[in-house]
Amino acid sequence: MEYEIFYLIGESKEANLDKIRENVEAIIKKNQGKIDEDEFVKKRRLAYEIKKEARGTYVAKRFSLPDKDERDEKFSGIDFIGEITKELNFNQEVLRFVIVKTDDVPNLSELKKKEAEMKKEIDTSNEKRNFNNRESINRKFVKKNETKKSSSGTKVEEKKEEDKSEKKETVVMKKKTVKTKNESLKKEKKIVKKNTKKKMEKKDVDKISEKNIDDKLDEILNI
Repeated sequence: MEYEIFYLIGESKEANLDKIRENVEAIIKKNQGKIDEDEFVKKRRLAYEIKKEARGTYVAKRFSLPDKDERDEKFSGIDFIGEITKELNFNQEVLRFVIVKTDDVPNLSELKKKEAEMKKEIDTSNEKRNFNNRESINRKFVKKNETKKSSSGTKVEEKKEEDKSEKKETVVMKKKTVKTKNESLKKEKKIVKKNTKKKMEKKDVDKISEKNIDDKLDEILNI
């Protein structure tokens, strides 16, 4: 009769997995079990904690026991599955186990195949996600650089505009200065011209006065 044992080892005991496997197989062999070489091993997170263990390793192994006729003939009254179960219940390193007939479960090669397919799908999904993440990071990096370049170009343009504005202000200031100087010169010229005119007028008055005096003297003398 073919059976399959499916047992769980806690994460804290994984370093001793080989030794635990040997102990489990020794119990089966002691009870007339013949163990197949094929084996399925999988690490996974537990649905709930068992004896403070949140993760563990599942091991599936197949074995055969004497059929009913052989048991009745050679091992009358012995319940091999009961004996194996009793001993495993006392094994503190095995968190959980179950023994079933192989008629009720798929063979281990199918389990391995499905596991490999699932792993491949997960790896492909992870690769796609990593690729998308890299693409997203690259797009952000390019966008950031473009923003920097745009910002830099804007700053250059702003600097050029500032320089132009400063040049315009300098030209305007120079024009104002020249205009102010010209106006000052004009004012000075007007003042000089005015003063000159006054002096000329004074001289003319003086001349006229002198002439009048001479005329008066002539009149007096003629009388």
